[in-house]
Amino acid sequence: MGCAGNAAIITPTLDSLCRSGIHFQSAFVTLSVCSPSRAAMLTGRYGSANGVVGEGLDRKLNAGEIMVAEYLKEAGYHTSMIGKWHLGDTPEALGFEESHYFTSHGPYYDRTVLEDGEEVIAEKPYAAVLCSYH
Repeated sequence: MGCAGNAAIITPTLDSLCRSGIHFQSAFVTLSVCSPSRAAMLTGRYGSANGVVGEGLDRKLNAGEIMVAEYLKEAGYHTSMIGKWHLGDTPEALGFEESHYFTSHGPYYDRTVLEDGEEVIAEKPYAAVLCSYH
């Protein structure tokens, strides 16, 4: 991002957000595995509190956990989850209104992608597929 000192990258919206918010120079996690880290980010709570302490699609959050997507929706934002998903519940079940994601490790092309619950095969790198939507 430009706000992080990279002059070759033009990111005016992110730079504005950085100026008006907080820009972390480094971050640390308590459980440095995919599922617990994602669950902690989405709930704002440790894995010991939200129920996700290991990796895998069978890892579900404890009943009653409130996701950041739910808070954002209440504030009037449209919520989307785009990218790799590695939790037992679907993004929609956890408060996201829209989703474009895949559920496993592997290449970002020739793979099954779930777009709002419908399976499609991404024939080119998935980031390029997403950019073509907007």
